[in-house]
Amino acid sequence: MQQSEQTKISLVAPKQAAGLRLDRFLANELPQFSRSRIQQLIRQNFVKLNGAKARPRDLLHAGDDVDLSEPPPDKIDNQPEDIPLEVLFEDRDLIVINKPAGLVVHPGAGHREHTLVNALLHHCTELSGIGGRGSGMIEAKIGRHPVHRQRMAVAVTRGRSAKTEYRVIRSGSEMSLVECRLHSGRTHQIRVHLHHLGHPVLGDKVYAPKLATIFPRQMLHSWKLGFRHPRTAKWQSFEAPLPSDFEQALSKL
Repeated sequence: MQQSEQTKISLVAPKQAAGLRLDRFLANELPQFSRSRIQQLIRQNFVKLNGAKARPRDLLHAGDDVDLSEPPPDKIDNQPEDIPLEVLFEDRDLIVINKPAGLVVHPGAGHREHTLVNALLHHCTELSGIGGRGSGMIEAKIGRHPVHRQRMAVAVTRGRSAKTEYRVIRSGSEMSLVECRLHSGRTHQIRVHLHHLGHPVLGDKVYAPKLATIFPRQMLHSWKLGFRHPRTAKWQSFEAPLPSDFEQALSKL
């Protein structure tokens, strides 16, 4: 998964949106953003209405072009620190600690270092979920792209429901290894959903052609497949080894 600089979304106001405030229209069409976040992005000039600066109260006309660019989150480069921890329990999956009073949990304004996160990075070198590694669920309809007919796209008004669960396994400075679990089976689902988040698949010449020069193909691999046998109802599970070019991509992490 390629780490992009920002998320870009382009919309065209349909007839039924005529007369709606810009912030309300975007909040309705983009449920992944709260209305307050939408208003903040508009005021910070990250939303353009027909290519011009917009206001939250601007009223839409049918056919108006609305472009939203969400800036990337601030990068926090947490460093491991040898801070003593009172460990109550630890195994390969969990750690339970008795946090001392006064130890700040997360880095933030005024506390960029000397936090519990810094201590855990030193103590648990293999612990996932430390240092900004995210996981989540993408629930966004997918339909045919209105202009590029060979592509699919997140369709806010039309399209079929699609759900992708994702988890970051390993992160590098320019790319990450992500596990995706499909809860639906739409065309190009993983590629479209990750592109929608602003993190397209490496080597994807259709959805991220400018970033597809490093690898000759999409760095997607169907690792595990599970289903119930249609006759016996017995659960079947299969795993496929990683191909050599995928292993080479991982070596760059």
